[in-house]
Amino acid sequence: MAEARVELPGSHRPQATGAEQVGPADQGEEVEVTVTLRGPELPSADDVTGPPLTPDAYAAAYGTDPGDAAKVKEELQKFGLQVYDVSLAGRSMHARGTVAQRPAGLLPEIQPPGAIGHSGLRRIPAADPRSDRAPAPG
Repeated sequence: MAEARVELPGSHRPQATGAEQVGPADQGEEVEVTVTLRGPELPSADDVTGPPLTPDAYAAAYGTDPGDAAKVKEELQKFGLQVYDVSLAGRSMHARGTVAQRPAGLLPEIQPPGAIGHSGLRRIPAADPRSDRAPAPG
């Protein structure tokens, strides 16, 4: 039985101005995706003081939590996608697979070459703490 999924609040993206849906993508077509991962709020340029941070200090202060990245990687791998790059400091993850492997509702609808932009919303497991339908802890 498939895991129940709900809308991720704030994830809806309207179709971009000038975007055009030109038809369904070939399900066997190879695709690469970049997933932006969450992290702590970055300071404004006016709030930055002191000496520059080392790359390790920056990653520790502003990078994605390794546990969050591991959960996203595991979820993508469940669909057969190959995660080939994870940057905690850059808050990003790169994966590849076929259009057919794209997790419906988790990643944007894949359009064939010539299409511009994406729209729609993302769906996450109902038990995810970011879901307003998640069970109360405890």
